[in-house]
Amino acid sequence: MACARLAESGASGRQAGDPVRVSGCKRFVRPAQGASGWIVAAELDDDTALCWLEADAPGLQLRQETGVDGLSTATLQMDEAPARLLATGLQAHQALVEANGWHELGFWER
Repeated sequence: MACARLAESGASGRQAGDPVRVSGCKRFVRPAQGASGWIVAAELDDDTALCWLEADAPGLQLRQETGVDGLSTATLQMDEAPARLLATGLQAHQALVEANGWHELGFWER
């Protein structure tokens, strides 16, 4: 899950919509330029969490890069950037599986 981690612990008791802080980095982010924000996968108490991170969040640095295919990509560097919790645990994991098509590769049974 790259190297993003929620800055505080305590997954239990947290609900979708709760404010959290995210630290770490995400590489090869697309789209980058012009995006209003990103859904970031992170770790929270050794579990999976999904958060919404606004493009103009304090503590977020966006480094524009060019991929090997010549298209724009970016690295998000987060230092306790405020975000909104979307999902945790099994719900977050299932969303990642579906979004990445892993179920089609047999990595996940529905």
